Amino acid sequence: MQTEWRKQVLRDGVCSAQLILVSVSKGEIAALACVNASRGTLSRYRTFKLYLSAALAGMGSAPPPPDVIFVLDLSDRGDGASRMGLGVPSFASSAGCRRNIPVPFALKGWGSDVWQESLRREGENWRWPSIAWASKLKQAIWRGSVRAFEGPCAPLGLEHPRRRLVSLQAAGAAGPTRRLRLNASFTACAEAHDRVWCAAALAEAGHVLGSGVKFDELARSKAVLELDGWGYQATLLAKLTLGSVVISPTSSYPLWFDSLLRDGEHLIRPAANLRDLPRRLRWLADHDKDAAAIARAGQRRACELLAPTHVAGFVARLLRAYGLRFVGAIPPMEHGAVARQQTDARLFAPERLWFMRLAYGPATESERRDQCAVWWIGGTNCDKLRAVIGKGGRIAW
Repeated sequence: MQTEWRKQVLRDGVCSAQLILVSVSKGEIAALACVNASRGTLSRYRTFKLYLSAALAGMGSAPPPPDVIFVLDLSDRGDGASRMGLGVPSFASSAGCRRNIPVPFALKGWGSDVWQESLRREGENWRWPSIAWASKLKQAIWRGSVRAFEGPCAPLGLEHPRRRLVSLQAAGAAGPTRRLRLNASFTACAEAHDRVWCAAALAEAGHVLGSGVKFDELARSKAVLELDGWGYQATLLAKLTLGSVVISPTSSYPLWFDSLLRDGEHLIRPAANLRDLPRRLRWLADHDKDAAAIARAGQRRACELLAPTHVAGFVARLLRAYGLRFVGAIPPMEHGAVARQQTDARLFAPERLWFMRLAYGPATESERRDQCAVWWIGGTNCDKLRAVIGKGGRIAW
């Protein structure tokens, strides 16, 4: 595993900034990352390590995992390992690539405190939306920018669901207009990688850009749609908390919790090409009480999935299954090589990279203290580490 990772990550003199090698042995976590790893990559690893640490401490809903060694692909779309030609399974944001095993870490909307806190920053008086079912608008709403599938793991021959949805809206073919109307609109081309393609997609769909809708205002509708973007469904769990029915077509990039959501119980799952969306909308319109029950169950399920003990337990069960299938016993010397960083000079412990950037980068003192927890940087504290670096000393990681 380690040999394959080194060979591919350091191939052609280019160090891959989004692939991290992680080794767990006798409760100790050791990892290697490229020196050019971004702060976003390190932040995602930090979140994953929190739940891994909780799993190893027996704080999850499952026994602690065994010793394992694995590759963590922290790219947005989870295709970093495939782009590098890595020939071993990798833990990633989604199962969009053939060798990916989806795991929880801090992606936009995945359900960590990250997105909750970002919503609260809208204002001190912001509150989680709570709207009675009878007061909700009789519509299924979606807003988002134009996207396109791309990359080595893009689904072949599938029209992008966002484009298909807006086409259904323009054709008036998506269901009843009085009992539950479809309200879908593109809001921007700015994030599309090809402006010409974006303009052509809009013209073909007979559509013009619409206005955006704030997240909490989505709760005013009885149904909310969530679709693939250029990768995973970014706000699926967040939308489940709104108390509206979430309509989420089968994703080409399923996240770690996708298999834990049941169609017709927690949400509505149309086909990836939306061929059955009109029928599913008609069913919701004709079964209002059942729709309300699905909305409540989805909200409860999201809260269950986001409970820290559940996430830690999920990580423990996943690593146990992974270790039995792919790894087996890890030689102590292999874990030791990761822990001691006996590697190429371009490789560092992610904790060391994180601290160096906090110590010398544009961060406030409170930010540095808040993000130097003992479980993250080891059995010391930021002040001691900063003092050692200030004297030109060497830190033992």
